[in-house]
Amino acid sequence: MTQTMLTDHFDQDEEKTAVKVQVEREGFAEHFLDELEEKYNWHQDVIPWSHLHKYHMFRLALDEKRFFSPTLISAPFEFRDVTEIVDDFFYKKKPNGKFLGQYVEYWILYFVTEGRYRSNHNKVTKVFTKKRGDLNWMTWSTVLKNAPASDWENVHPDQAYNRIIEITDVCNAVLAVIRRRLRRTTLNTDYRKSIYTNLQNLPEFCPFQQNRTPGHRQFRWYFEQRKKGGNGGLHKRYKAEKMPKHSVHGMLREYNEWVPKIRKRQKKQKENKKENIKS
Repeated sequence: MTQTMLTDHFDQDEEKTAVKVQVEREGFAEHFLDELEEKYNWHQDVIPWSHLHKYHMFRLALDEKRFFSPTLISAPFEFRDVTEIVDDFFYKKKPNGKFLGQYVEYWILYFVTEGRYRSNHNKVTKVFTKKRGDLNWMTWSTVLKNAPASDWENVHPDQAYNRIIEITDVCNAVLAVIRRRLRRTTLNTDYRKSIYTNLQNLPEFCPFQQNRTPGHRQFRWYFEQRKKGGNGGLHKRYKAEKMPKHSVHGMLREYNEWVPKIRKRQKKQKENKKENIKS
């Protein structure tokens, strides 16, 4: 007869607890999943910074966790190597359709700048002073969304124009390498073939809205033909969708509207300073 060890009881208790937690988790997911998806609507948001942030908040809510901003190190911005940026668009050497789809230019800009640059309509450009480090893109987008105004500093007006030009040049370099890599990749689905075709026709990045060409304003995205069931052939091709492309500054303006406002906070700080001086 084998003797029951004390550790066996602990193992059994842990197993029962794990089963109980799993049952509760499944019940939670079934009851609140639709509500959470409707609240965050992450799967329908196509702009990278917003999509990643909403999906991260959805995952935290699903696991009943709160977001705690990690400790970050201040560091000047440096562009990553182009090949390292391009690797973000491939998973196990296969093209990632989510990143290479209709809004590929936004994903390229986001991965190039890491979300550390923003600009307003007056071309006042700011840079995020903290370094991303090893944070994944979902967590990083939430950090940027909740970052205080003090973590953003002005780029000198004499340097802002050249910095946007530099960002444009890196984005174009990334686009060129993506195209070359796709030429060497086996595109075994109609969806990937359509991505390749559309990327060949994608106009190059331009720095400002006045630099846009008819190719930017009249760009159309062509869809792949869907197969019918059995041997029915292919469905009629969807009509190409007109998708005007914005400049780098135009996209940075959109991003500036998404990250926390700075002007209101600065006004409040000035008002508080005046009140303190009076008192």
